[in-house]
Amino acid sequence: MPRNIHLAWLLTTVGALTLIGWGGTAVSQAIGGSGRSIAVVDVQKVFRNCKEKQHIAADIESRRTNAQAKASAAQDELRELQKDLELLDPKEEAFQHKQEQIARAIIEGQTELKFRETQIVREMMLRSGSLYRKMRRACGDVSRANGHDVVLYKEPEELVRSQNLEQLSRQIGGRKVLWAAGELDITDQVIQKLDNAWDNTTRK
Repeated sequence: MPRNIHLAWLLTTVGALTLIGWGGTAVSQAIGGSGRSIAVVDVQKVFRNCKEKQHIAADIESRRTNAQAKASAAQDELRELQKDLELLDPKEEAFQHKQEQIARAIIEGQTELKFRETQIVREMMLRSGSLYRKMRRACGDVSRANGHDVVLYKEPEELVRSQNLEQLSRQIGGRKVLWAAGELDITDQVIQKLDNAWDNTTRK
């Protein structure tokens, strides 16, 4: 094994073991030493499965499909203009006017498509940020009802397939919860609370 890769792996391993030791001590003190209770939430699962996120994804996909349909229609119009241009004599003034019309159509089409995509991304960011804040409030409500004092971010248990050692090291180093008892996982309760709130909103 090359020396630099061996060193990177060694540092990652030492760091992970240090985090395990520190995390275990901290959790032990939090639960056993002070009587505090900790819960965990799989944030990715919440965002993947809650009704509002699914509605956001469907709405964004619909808007993208609509934007693509308009772009396709604009391309069809551009092709028709190009056909008209081919029928004209390059020496005629009408030829130059048609060329200018095509150039304007190309620029306007590109600008419109970029504008629509920017608006879609902005809308997705705003709505996803709003959902994240709702999720935090739901975590607080569920935790208070269950007597939990702290909620930790729980990643999916399986690591994503890595292309190289650096990616794997980032995954391992970024883990916040290495293991939690099933009764500490309130993910499904948080999803249910968000879904109930969403159902109440859509009924109005």
